[in-house]
Amino acid sequence: HDDLRQTEYHREYLLSSYHKPAMPLVSDSDSDGEWSYHKNKKYQKFETFAKFRLSEKHFDRWGSIPLKTKREGAQRMRVCVFWFPVLLQPDNSKTFDWAVEVGLINALNSEKLNVENLRKIQVVETILLNLEVGTFEKESSRHVFSLCNNLHLHCSPEILEETVRWLEKSGDYFKREQLQCLGGFPNCYATFGFIFSEYAKFIREMSNNLDITMKALKAPPDERSVERSEAMKKIGNTKFQEQQYGEAMRFYTKAIKFYPDNHILYGNRALCYIKQREYLKAAGDGKRAILIDPLWAKGHYRYCEALFCMGETNLALEAHSTAKSLCKDNPEGLRDLDQQYLKFKPEPLPAELRQSPQSFKVGLVKKIQQPTKTGGKSNPTRNTATKVTEIKMDRKTETFEGASEPEGRLKDSKTSKSEGEELGSSAKSKSKSRSNQKQKASQKTPDNRENLCKELKFLVQEAHSALSDLRSRNAEEAFSQALGLLEHATPKNLGFSTLDVLLLLFGRASALTEIGQPEELAEAEKLLEKMKSFEERTFQCLVYYAIGRVFLRENRFKAAMQQFSDSLQMVKNQITPGKLTWPLTKQIVKETQPDHFKEMLENAIELCRFPPAPDAVCRLEKCLCTLKTEIYFTDPDFKGYIQICCCQSCKVEFHINCWKSLKSTKFCEKNEKDILNEACLTPDCMGKICYIRIFGPTGLLKCKFETTITKAERPRKPKVNQKATRVLKVEVETPRWFAQHQVGGREMIRRIIVM
Repeated sequence: HDDLRQTEYHREYLLSSYHKPAMPLVSDSDSDGEWSYHKNKKYQKFETFAKFRLSEKHFDRWGSIPLKTKREGAQRMRVCVFWFPVLLQPDNSKTFDWAVEVGLINALNSEKLNVENLRKIQVVETILLNLEVGTFEKESSRHVFSLCNNLHLHCSPEILEETVRWLEKSGDYFKREQLQCLGGFPNCYATFGFIFSEYAKFIREMSNNLDITMKALKAPPDERSVERSEAMKKIGNTKFQEQQYGEAMRFYTKAIKFYPDNHILYGNRALCYIKQREYLKAAGDGKRAILIDPLWAKGHYRYCEALFCMGETNLALEAHSTAKSLCKDNPEGLRDLDQQYLKFKPEPLPAELRQSPQSFKVGLVKKIQQPTKTGGKSNPTRNTATKVTEIKMDRKTETFEGASEPEGRLKDSKTSKSEGEELGSSAKSKSKSRSNQKQKASQKTPDNRENLCKELKFLVQEAHSALSDLRSRNAEEAFSQALGLLEHATPKNLGFSTLDVLLLLFGRASALTEIGQPEELAEAEKLLEKMKSFEERTFQCLVYYAIGRVFLRENRFKAAMQQFSDSLQMVKNQITPGKLTWPLTKQIVKETQPDHFKEMLENAIELCRFPPAPDAVCRLEKCLCTLKTEIYFTDPDFKGYIQICCCQSCKVEFHINCWKSLKSTKFCEKNEKDILNEACLTPDCMGKICYIRIFGPTGLLKCKFETTITKAERPRKPKVNQKATRVLKVEVETPRWFAQHQVGGREMIRRIIVM
């Protein structure tokens, strides 16, 4: 990149003077973003500005450049001029100062991007993309020079309005509403002024000397930097495969320092951030990747996924729309983006709730009770919210089972409180509709077999992707829906073997385990016990492993180690199902790779053999918790514990329920405060209870009861002077090599006195 910066073209971009429009006499806080507000304002005069002039000969040269070359040059220009000095390797330049001024980056920490920075960067990106499309033709490039000169010579809302209108007609990426996030009129004007001036310089340089300009824009970094970057990238890939995401991220960062405009490195680091649930940093790296290569679909996928996980749905959908238009020539990338959109698209309201308050059906009119209004806001009743939830759940089953919405359910969703006569029949209509759905699903014709296989393939791919991206609830839902489809059809007719069904059950159990809540863990254990009844003996090693993971999630290390050991023994005896792929896909199940699976089992056994120290241990003789007496803050069912200490420093802990049981029998339902000064609960201890601490479900100290107890002084023993009766002196000579290695450097130990 040093060679790139030393080129004449790049130095022209970085050192050229940019005369930004003068700020209005009103401050930004006074500006509300409406350009008409600035129509009659007075502005300061500009500094002297040399107009951009291009001869007809240069315009002809620009028009003769192939379209593909223009696209490549425009993309590299955006990277070199805009994104390299701002986002990839920030430096002290005109571009950096402009980016700080309009709010693309933060002045103090330019690498740390927030959501507002991402919004503004996305707007600038769409402006540049539209400007690229608008300059393909010869006449439109003339207009760029005209607008650029007007922006610098006349700082007025009329010029800005003319520029925005021309940009809207140039392409489909830019929309006027996007400018709202840039702020008021000064920021918008400064943004357009800088972008148009840089594009005018780009057209001038390309028409003057095409070969030198393209060579400077596409100049790669030196070979040594590329080699060092690749070495760091390989180590990062290895760490990622070992699920050491923090270490992988560190090596990707080192690789980026040697090769700052390698889009793959930012995509890999974004995935590491997603795995560690640092979604804002992931969005920043995803945005950097697609700024370097806008046609890289995987970069768009990472960026949109990070935004969706952050809850920025509108920004993510806007970025998704731009991604689809850019990657239209990449069928595989479009398929991934479509699947992502189906995962994260907003749930539409039911059609009957969007209609007017009257519902017409078979000539009858029903009036739906309107929600009452309090303080200008609608407050729907609890029943209405419940019905909306039921409708959403039913629509999910409709999407995957292909059944039409039963009339009875629609009727229930429109029932008001005043229609008490129909409420009694709602449960019957729901049960009938569900039975009808099952019958329809079981009576599918062979023509629907292909559609059912497509739905199953989509669900399995979605489940696998969600499981890899640690979206456990999405994975569990997709596996459940796939298993639900198999319940209403014969697996053999769909080409599913027993191993395929077991894999879907195994995937759902894994997703439930990753969720880690008590209900989900209980469901996973129940599901795995069901899988033991299958006759596929080779698959049982995976069942034992999955049960061990459930026990490990519950911090039951001894029980988990037994399951892992049984699974490892089966692997050593080569009783394994072999390498398998998820049904209807080519994605390999990582647990079925023998070497990798054996390493996973050995690591799990090592963890169970040396478990972490518990935060507390229940000391009740007959502990009410049948699973284990150890208490960990990470227990899924952790509800807190109580700690009791006496004046002799004895500490005993109990589960909350165990303590309540002990208190009712030993202390006659006394309060904790009244138990202070009671005898210590440790046998053979003469101390008294001096404080009681109660820890809540969050692991923090909830309350504390304390008193001061003075220890009884023990009588001191009289000192007795003993007389030495005999002293035995022994003189020993040690070997010279031993004496020379003493710390003090003595040559020989002279004497040892033995009493």
